[in-house]
Amino acid sequence: MKDIPKTDISATAKESDALKSINGKYEVDIEERNGLKMKLKS
Repeated sequence: MKDIPKTDISATAKESDALKSINGKYEVDIEERNGLKMKLKS
C-alpha cells in the first residue's frame, strides 16, 4: 500500500463537505415544499 498524499485527503474532505451541503439544501427544499403543501391544504 502506498501512502495517500495529504492533498488527496483534503480534496476528498472538501468533496464530502460539498455533497453534504448539496444534500442538506435538497432536504431543506423538500421540507419547504411539504410546508407549502400543508399551508395550501389548510
